[in-house]
Amino acid sequence: MDGEAKANLLQLDMLHLIMDFNNMMTKECILKKAKNKRGGIRKNAGAKSKYNEETKTVVFRCPLSKVDELKLIVKSKLSEWSVK
Repeated sequence: MDGEAKANLLQLDMLHLIMDFNNMMTKECILKKAKNKRGGIRKNAGAKSKYNEETKTVVFRCPLSKVDELKLIVKSKLSEWSVK
């Protein structure tokens, strides 16, 4: 293979690399645009409060034998307090 043929192959390889890079960047741009169309801040968006006041997460330890019983009691009390 002579020098001119090698140069042509090299140019062809470079062209393929550029085309692959272009395709990759185009796909990335499309994905970014699609991602940016979702979410954001909107008035009154999100979960509504179940109670008419601020809440706080409470964590404490309980005997394993009493976990189910305690869950029932807490869920029952919370449903009494919730805004319907």
